[in-house]
Amino acid sequence: MKIKKVNLNNRKSQIELTTRSGKKYPFPYAELDPRPTPQNRIKQVYVDKELAQSGVTYFLESGEEGALLLDHALSYNRDPAYVTNTLLYSLTRNALKHIDTTHLSRREIARRLNTSLSQLYRLLDPTNYKKDMGQMIQLLHVLGLDVELTTKPKGSRRLDRAKVFLGLLDRLTWGKLLKSVSTDEQERLEKELEACRLAMTDDEQEELEAFITDRQAVTTKRPLDMIDRDPDEPVSDAEDPLRQKVAA
Repeated sequence: MKIKKVNLNNRKSQIELTTRSGKKYPFPYAELDPRPTPQNRIKQVYVDKELAQSGVTYFLESGEEGALLLDHALSYNRDPAYVTNTLLYSLTRNALKHIDTTHLSRREIARRLNTSLSQLYRLLDPTNYKKDMGQMIQLLHVLGLDVELTTKPKGSRRLDRAKVFLGLLDRLTWGKLLKSVSTDEQERLEKELEACRLAMTDDEQEELEAFITDRQAVTTKRPLDMIDRDPDEPVSDAEDPLRQKVAA
């Protein structure tokens, strides 16, 4: 998804991003860092080609520079597609963590899902957002996991940049491991990560470190091992970092 244009709405105190599809995503000044004020307004803003048109750069009257990524705006606005992809990613991570705790072979798992081994590996690819949600739930059920969906009123829409950063980092890491992203896509993600880090406060940096520690067991080379080796070949605990417990 690319940004087509960006507008400043000083009356509503927000930046408005418009994608190529024509959809608009407002983002409040209050969530920007550095934050504009009536005494220090945004002097210039533009769609940044160095961010592969997936982010904008702005300058305040004081000369301070900041950036806003499209992922930030999608997260803040709770874009349905973005929320769905986040849920798919979470389900995939849980499947990867439990794939080797079951006594079932990969072939047997695929048979019970009435699908092929190649399709099973696609389901286990965290960077694949085109897979079917129903099949993911079926996979988790075959792995012996119950999936419960709950609904609740929306809470605060305050942006959590640490989580956005981690999502970008995971997409880049898995993409490189599975060779499922192009060189241009890798460069775009790396630029977005740098812009996201620069936009974070010290507190958000601390939260980021906590998230990375909590999910460290997932960002391993296990997916490559899974594809290269015989699906029915037993795996020892020492070979499989995904069997390690996630830090509390």
